[in-house]
Amino acid sequence: QDVEEQAAVARMVELALIIQNNMCFQKEENEDYTNQVIGIYTSYQRFVLRNRSKPAIAYLAQWRQQDEATRHAAAIEEDDDEDEDENAPIARPHSHAIATILGQASALIHPLLLWKNGLPTEQASDLIGMCTETINVLDEQAQALTKTVSDWFWTDRNVDDWMSQVAAIDNNESVSTQKQVDLVELDALVEEMAFCSQLLARYQTLLRGTDTGTTLVEQELLPEWTWKYASLERFLARQQWKSALNLAHPVSIVMGLDIQVPSVVEDAQYLSSRALERAASTLSRQANGTVAHSISHDIWSTDIDGGVHQALMDQRGC
Repeated sequence: QDVEEQAAVARMVELALIIQNNMCFQKEENEDYTNQVIGIYTSYQRFVLRNRSKPAIAYLAQWRQQDEATRHAAAIEEDDDEDEDENAPIARPHSHAIATILGQASALIHPLLLWKNGLPTEQASDLIGMCTETINVLDEQAQALTKTVSDWFWTDRNVDDWMSQVAAIDNNESVSTQKQVDLVELDALVEEMAFCSQLLARYQTLLRGTDTGTTLVEQELLPEWTWKYASLERFLARQQWKSALNLAHPVSIVMGLDIQVPSVVEDAQYLSSRALERAASTLSRQANGTVAHSISHDIWSTDIDGGVHQALMDQRGC
């Protein structure tokens, strides 16, 4: 129904502009009418985007008013009922809201791009201008809503506190001054940040080559998300590796035979692969390079203490 409504409105606007151009009016009257029609259409598209995004943002706003225990219970219920109830609570309302905003914006912008690119430049200047103006309005609205949700995310998920722990590690502060790291919570945070980074990257790819210019997503949101994601991914990989070292033990490599190897090699391979695959999912070369360099240096390098090489030399888990 929404698709049919969009097509009908677009057709009516197109006919209005064509009829106006074929009638004998003064230039000033023609421009005033054209601007009026374009203004009505852009306002309608803005309303559609806000209306489609409203349920996800409203759910997030309600979620933010709940206490921590209620949020945790909702997350557990969502995990249990994920495949059974479509109305189950949303465990990750921030990424759900961002996905809804950017997804609906993309669904409205993409047909406009196709329409605009298929029009003859000289005979349909008014329609091309309308498509360009509408794309700009939708992009600005999507960016404003995404910026709001992003700011909520940094606050609600205590990202600044996590980043301060990363800074403490980078500054070689003593272990006693660092907080206890909840690896489960951090892993969930990093997973959600990687997903949001991918959403922003895909949205930016859609708008690449359009007349929207340098957007807020390109200038601020995408760099901020990928930088913070890569920093926390590095931190998570190092903390998981330390945990794996403390639990190192011999593992069998052939069932039924008494052949064992230290678990550190298998654990390091799993942790490294998982971090690199998640970095690749962000579609960011910067995130890929940062995480890959950290993994190769902090875990696999033969030039540092605490890596796989040193653990094998020390016979950890043998």
